[in-house]
Amino acid sequence: MATVHESAADDHYDSLMKTVAGRVRLRMAEDWRRDPAHAYGLNILGDPWGGWNTGQLAALDALLCAQTDGVLKMQFIEVGAKPGRDADREGNRAKLANLPHGFKATIYDGLSHDGDGWLDIPVAADVVIRDQGSVIATAGDPRLRWDGAPLEIGYTCASRTWLHLVEHGIVARWPYGYDRIYVVTTVPRYAFQSRERPGSEACRSCGSAV
Repeated sequence: MATVHESAADDHYDSLMKTVAGRVRLRMAEDWRRDPAHAYGLNILGDPWGGWNTGQLAALDALLCAQTDGVLKMQFIEVGAKPGRDADREGNRAKLANLPHGFKATIYDGLSHDGDGWLDIPVAADVVIRDQGSVIATAGDPRLRWDGAPLEIGYTCASRTWLHLVEHGIVARWPYGYDRIYVVTTVPRYAFQSRERPGSEACRSCGSAV
């Protein structure tokens, strides 16, 4: 049975397929996904265990729109170790036991809506988000102060990344093969939800209506 975020991604795909512009966007997302130059960033946005189906491609489109709109940002925290398999929770806990700058990671014992764990963010870790080179929120702005982020380790759906950004405006990713945790943020209230409906908003990557 599909999860809520997978169903939303499937709906987004169906909406995009209804217009020529939407189909162009899906083709652009697929070209971006297949480009070896984007492999590193791709795995941060999503690395679906079952592979890239049409719904996950549509979720990637939503994330790429946010990136092109200048509101999707990535910062990283050095871990110095790569994650083990999900079943190796104790091993992964040990690797994350001494994160720098006051960050603290908790790994859950079982499945959770909030991901594989939670990353506590120290108050001093301000985030500055820029839109097309212009500062739209500065360090200290209460809109950009998160006390934590859902932590996704290893495989994760692009639609799950999308869900976290819709719900929290932030997600932390520790993909397989990476020795850093990437903190992905977007401006609060960014119109992800309206982008799920056709005709609601233009994407700057191609100027088409979503």
